[in-house]
Amino acid sequence: MTTLVPRPPYTQDELAKLYPAQLELKHVQIILRHGERTPVKARFQNAGLHPHWPYCSIARRMLTTALTSDSSTSSPYSTSPPALDRKTARWDALPFRRKFETFGPNDLPVLASGPPDSASAHDSSSICLPGELTDLGRVTTLRLGQRLRHLYVEQLGFLPDRLPEKGADGLLYIRSTPIPRALESTQQALTGLYPPGTWSAQAASTGLDIVARDYSEENLVPNDPTCRRFRELGQIFAQRAADKYNTSPEMAFLTKKLGKYLQPPSDGRVKVDGKPRLSGIMDTTNAALAHRHLGSGTSLPGEFYEEKVRATMDKIVTEEWFAGYRVSREYRIVGIGGLMADLTRRALAAAAAASSSSSSLQQTTTETRGEEERGRSPQKLCLAGAHDTTIGAVLASLGCFPEGSKWPRFTAHVALETFVARSSAETTTFTPTASASASASPSPSSPLPPPQTQPQPQPQKSSWSSYLPSLPSFLPSLLSPFPQTAPPPPDPLDHPTPQNTYIRLRYNDHPLTLPGCRSPGAHLDGDQTFCTLDAFRRVVGGFAPPREREKGGWRGVCGENLGRGVVDEDEDEG
Repeated sequence: MTTLVPRPPYTQDELAKLYPAQLELKHVQIILRHGERTPVKARFQNAGLHPHWPYCSIARRMLTTALTSDSSTSSPYSTSPPALDRKTARWDALPFRRKFETFGPNDLPVLASGPPDSASAHDSSSICLPGELTDLGRVTTLRLGQRLRHLYVEQLGFLPDRLPEKGADGLLYIRSTPIPRALESTQQALTGLYPPGTWSAQAASTGLDIVARDYSEENLVPNDPTCRRFRELGQIFAQRAADKYNTSPEMAFLTKKLGKYLQPPSDGRVKVDGKPRLSGIMDTTNAALAHRHLGSGTSLPGEFYEEKVRATMDKIVTEEWFAGYRVSREYRIVGIGGLMADLTRRALAAAAAASSSSSSLQQTTTETRGEEERGRSPQKLCLAGAHDTTIGAVLASLGCFPEGSKWPRFTAHVALETFVARSSAETTTFTPTASASASASPSPSSPLPPPQTQPQPQPQKSSWSSYLPSLPSFLPSLLSPFPQTAPPPPDPLDHPTPQNTYIRLRYNDHPLTLPGCRSPGAHLDGDQTFCTLDAFRRVVGGFAPPREREKGGWRGVCGENLGRGVVDEDEDEG
């Protein structure tokens, strides 16, 4: 229930269907939940769960970089302001072992160690911090990267076998939230995708860029600390779940099974908003279940693992956290709209760069690209380390995480793949790469489907100057009695995309069908999982935050409607 069980690798017949010959894969974006971790808070010590887990071998082999010489001739006792010459300063690796100290008898400091009945009973060198990626989590995220390599390098030949000598950062865009377990999971997946021995000398020498944001601007995870309106709406939907379930037969069943393990200040009843919250009980259960096979000291009593208990917790907590995305457009905007807009713009830029008939779109996406350099197409693969709340929000906001869906497992991941239709002359039979099975038979070539009529985009609000495209650019400012600020650059989310460009979502390697792409003309003929990029653009555009120069952007909408409750509950995308 907690550790993702991967499906077998695609067969050649499955590859031929998933990656048809008439479409060319141009761009891939992977959003992954981190691997297995320790509980974020020590709970249930009364039930035998040890507070310190000895499953973080990284603690014995920590490595950081330290300044060892500033190349200065001044004395270390100098009273003049110090300065660092970046060209001549020397940096060296500083290895260390991390130890974790805690309270002992009479509050005296002692080193934390593993459970007394385990092989690590007296080992203080591998103790994990709360919420830390464990050895198991490193294995599963490494294997995720290996599966990505098998698909995109060995089977499809989409990525090169080795990082190139020049331009490795032009191949991969890597990003993570500031939470260490997400960053470390991303690094492990990257290592699986490009293991040692596949890095060019230059990439090994300089390293690859990993992008991060200040948490106040983070959108790789629904950001309730920064966005007041999102936090407010989240509390409303959580209260709804409490009102619905706290006195329900489902919660009475959970109390019967687990209530005896709750300690003050709990009243002994399991509740959505209890102490601990039901989500906290499920979090600890999931972490312990994933590591159950490693020792009794990091395992809970059997009642926590009963199938009906876990399924009931999963159902209620999933509804508490993700139902709001199905029923409120505003919740989608403030919760996950910024990330979805970024993903869509990046896909549009990739399609524009690949389409010979999209010069206007190419100009538009170049002006608004953000992390990509002007005039350059985006990297082929984007790898982003995120969280369970990210995965659930992405799926629920698109309408493909319906009621009854399970909480995202450790290493759960979403792949957004952008395709461009080949011309008839380019359409070729699917042929496995040299590393694929030699016994597989190639799929017969299929003809390019006839172009479908794209749904017309909704009219966009425009300024008066947009109706004067044939006038010189200086005339609008001359006609106005007041100085005009420069208009914001055009947003590709506001403009139709070329026909025969598609995007497809795979969740844990299973293709998804989006409700907004089911209508005629909104998908590839014969396969609804291939959404036209234009239809996908319009779906995401419906809940993308306004840009900063329009109503203050995401920060602006995070300050709107405060104290008003849910204002737009007339939608249901589930």
